[in-house]
Amino acid sequence: MSRCALIVAVIALLIGTDAATGGDAPKLPKPDAPLVEIVRWFDDVTAKIEISLDPVMRQIVCRVAYEPFSPDSLSRAMRVSGTKIWNAVDKLSWMGLVNVRVNTDLNLVVPASDRARDLMRRWAESWCLSDDSCGVRR
Repeated sequence: MSRCALIVAVIALLIGTDAATGGDAPKLPKPDAPLVEIVRWFDDVTAKIEISLDPVMRQIVCRVAYEPFSPDSLSRAMRVSGTKIWNAVDKLSWMGLVNVRVNTDLNLVVPASDRARDLMRRWAESWCLSDDSCGVRR
């Protein structure tokens, strides 16, 4: 077993991947997987854990995964300050999940890519179906 594969296996055991991520964790990479695949897996797992622990980020993910929202509309809908929304959007942007599309009339928070949208939708579905911890009424 390579050093990278061993590190991935140890981390998965330490964080209890399925329990920590709501039961739908990405498959562990194969022991001979390229390093980039292992890093992507680790980034996805750690991002989901961090987002699931932050109600503001979790609600943004659950909303933006399905349609673009302005930061102001997120603030009103979630009843939190614009500062909290922008801080969460900045973190999600740094994670590569969302971008802010700047228009002349309105800024919109949108998925950063098709992959990010699909990933956020999977997370939103597991959060909202399991215990409604997404914070979004359906």
